[in-house]
Amino acid sequence: MNEKGENIKETISKVRQKALLRAEMEKQAKKDKGSVVFTDEILYGKIPQALLRDRDVPAAARLLYGVLHTYSQPKKLESNPHTFVSQAHLAWDMGISIKHLIHLLKVLTEAGWITIKRRGLNQSNIYYLHSRKRKKR
Repeated sequence: MNEKGENIKETISKVRQKALLRAEMEKQAKKDKGSVVFTDEILYGKIPQALLRDRDVPAAARLLYGVLHTYSQPKKLESNPHTFVSQAHLAWDMGISIKHLIHLLKVLTEAGWITIKRRGLNQSNIYYLHSRKRKKR
């Protein structure tokens, strides 16, 4: 390769390094100002390994657990997170009918992975997610 080609490659490399450095500095500046910088972990829905391996629970119900977890606060399974997202919204997120969603919620409840607390007419239910399978009472 000729000298001009080497100079172009070197210049491109320097521009890339400066862009990466600038992005890192901007990220640090936001962090220093007290802004919240989200990590990728916050954007994930978590599913316990035992649930992933539970052969009695259909795959769609396992996925529903993960989707429910994306709406919960806090994001740690140890503290039994809960959420109150509407059934219509959950069904839309999963691309299924509300009737099928209700069936999957029943499966998860009967298997002991979630507990549903009904709040009343025209109000969303509260879904408690369990990190371990609960025994039926």
